Amino acid sequence: VMALNPTEWLIIIVIIVLAYYFLVRRLRKERERRESLILAIIRSRNGATIDELIMGTHLSSETVSKELERLIAKGVIKTSEKEGKTYYITT
Repeated sequence: VMALNPTEWLIIIVIIVLAYYFLVRRLRKERERRESLILAIIRSRNGATIDELIMGTHLSSETVSKELERLIAKGVIKTSEKEGKTYYITT
């Protein structure tokens, strides 16, 4: 097995760091897009159920649930009960 010289190691490390940076950035932008879409639906309807959000965003129920949990934890939305249904509303 051939040993790598310091320049080759540096190139490998730079490639790994850049790949990680772009992956993290892409995932963050995707999360921000989902968050924005969910909030837009909630605001436009003055509150929305999880079913309305799933249908409106075309995301899986698991993804919508996770995003709602994050938004609640951040204090951006809260839940409200109406007619036996849980509605998500902005704070």
